[in-house]
Amino acid sequence: MLRIDRWKEGARTVVKLQGRLGGELVAVLENELAAAGPANGVILDLGGLGHADPSGLEVLRAAIRGGAQVRSVTGFVASLLGPG
Repeated sequence: MLRIDRWKEGARTVVKLQGRLGGELVAVLENELAAAGPANGVILDLGGLGHADPSGLEVLRAAIRGGAQVRSVTGFVASLLGPG
């Protein structure tokens, strides 16, 4: 189960994830990120994300490489995402 909330904070869009990211939910996240606009205008709030499968992690890494900022990430998810 994954809950995705998206809202504006000034010029940026916050995308908040809660739950587990994997399977068909990865495509849902990709759609949400595309709707949020360019990655450098996105803030990823990962404090409620408990787990992500490899494909979900790759989508998150791609957004971060594209300039998305990360807010509130657990140590476990940070270790899955790797350095950076």
